[in-house]
Amino acid sequence: CLMAEKVNAEGIVAHSMSGGAARSLSAQRPRQQIFVLTPDRTVLRHLNFFFFFSPNLADEEISGHLQRAEAFIETSPRFPQGADVIITAGQTKEGVPSFGTNLVKIYRK
Repeated sequence: CLMAEKVNAEGIVAHSMSGGAARSLSAQRPRQQIFVLTPDRTVLRHLNFFFFFSPNLADEEISGHLQRAEAFIETSPRFPQGADVIITAGQTKEGVPSFGTNLVKIYRK
């Protein structure tokens, strides 16, 4: 959230398999809108009960979490051209157990 403030980001996009990252981000009450991407429809339904973020179904045809977030930003009318957006994700590596958010990127549309 501090990074989003420093770069005056238009929003924060969090890719989350469980919704935990979204809940952690929303607890910080950032000024920026939080957009949560998840490929899991059950998680998506649960996220609809929380405030301060917008849950979205991730495109499963795109393999990586970062790539899904970038595609969402590029196709979303919520972000104007030239806007900076913070992306967070827990990008897994083959053979390594996942443990939460391990990727943060400033993305310019």
